[in-house]
Amino acid sequence: MSRTLQRYLVQLYLACVALTASAVLLVFLVIDFGDRLKLYVGARASDVLELYLCKIAVTTVQLMPAAMLLGAGIALTTLKRRGELDAMRSLGISPRGIVAPLLGCATVLGVGLSVFDERVAAPAGARIDTLMVERFHVWGDWRYYYATQQWLRLGPSVFRVFAADEAGIRGVTVFRLSPAFSLEQRVDAEAMRPLPDGAFELTNASIRDYLNEPHLTTKASEQTRFTLADAKAFAIKSGRPEQMSSRELAEQERLRATAGLPTVRYALARHGRYSQPLLGAAGALLACALALRRGRRPALTVALVEGLGVSAALWGLVVVGRALSLSERVAAPVGAWLPLVALLAAGVLGVRRVERSA
Repeated sequence: MSRTLQRYLVQLYLACVALTASAVLLVFLVIDFGDRLKLYVGARASDVLELYLCKIAVTTVQLMPAAMLLGAGIALTTLKRRGELDAMRSLGISPRGIVAPLLGCATVLGVGLSVFDERVAAPAGARIDTLMVERFHVWGDWRYYYATQQWLRLGPSVFRVFAADEAGIRGVTVFRLSPAFSLEQRVDAEAMRPLPDGAFELTNASIRDYLNEPHLTTKASEQTRFTLADAKAFAIKSGRPEQMSSRELAEQERLRATAGLPTVRYALARHGRYSQPLLGAAGALLACALALRRGRRPALTVALVEGLGVSAALWGLVVVGRALSLSERVAAPVGAWLPLVALLAAGVLGVRRVERSA
């Protein structure tokens, strides 16, 4: 296939993706604005504008895979209606040769979408949560992701931290456990003070010793120090995993594993940052296979129905993979990448079947 023809196919595909994404995004934002209109009455226009600029970034990442696969079906249907697809086939261009430029373009879009999510959409999502709480007084599930109470396990000790901010760590309970996992000592402290060497020290501590009878309680400064490696566990951040950068996700996953906290959501977010945008490319391949099959009517309605069906299968696979990972039936990387592999395999088999029937 000539470069001119490849460029024509890519331009048509990009135009269809842009049109589809714009239409879907506009419908979503209009519905969202109408649903939340009462929240914006009396609010500053600049706050509402900032909120929806952030929502555009986040929604683009969420809807773009569907737009990519819908655009592929619409582009090939347009070629069929114009008679250009039949002309290409009469020149000896195979279905694989027609699909290759579209798949390459979709892959580039998927990679770009991953970068956009990392640098723009993730911070925009965090900003949406802040605006909804501070400007529009809607809490939603803020407390679930931003709660200050944390449970940490460091070696033989379990820490309960009630408040952690830039001023320091306040309200700390330490449960010291034996190798048999029985309670040996409980320490309640007003604060945990950082030391110059990077360690921590409990201050104004109340100690209950469960190894001796009767239980002894004393009020004194507990000079318990923690090494730098242990102290780093208190750098665990609150917030939605999807709103963190890949570097933060890897670091938080390691810290949470050290502290005995669940890490599945963070691993899913880290792998999903790259796997989910590429679902659009795999879906586009399957949509192309459906659009190129023999006897298919060149109607945009058919392309839309097929695209919606592939979209439903795409998100269904994502939900199943996520559920399997959260229930610990499969590892998080498997749950994140399995939908992409399954959709890609279906697309490859579909294109091969079209070639055999040509």
